[in-house]
Amino acid sequence: MDTVQEQFEKGIGDRFFEWVNSETGACFSFTGRVDRALDLVYSSNGKELLTEVTPAYYDSARAVFLWK
Repeated sequence: MDTVQEQFEKGIGDRFFEWVNSETGACFSFTGRVDRALDLVYSSNGKELLTEVTPAYYDSARAVFLWK
């Protein structure tokens, strides 16, 4: 996977879980990447949450432009 895409996905995940933690009092933190369909793993108190980051694009041409 492209490093830029990895950084993008982790950045989104980190910001989302900062919000989740502040709203719920949980303490989720990044623990790794998944080698199958989902992107990221965040854990809190021995529980794992597999997370998929899926951005929206205007059309397929815009997606190709951004990632290629």
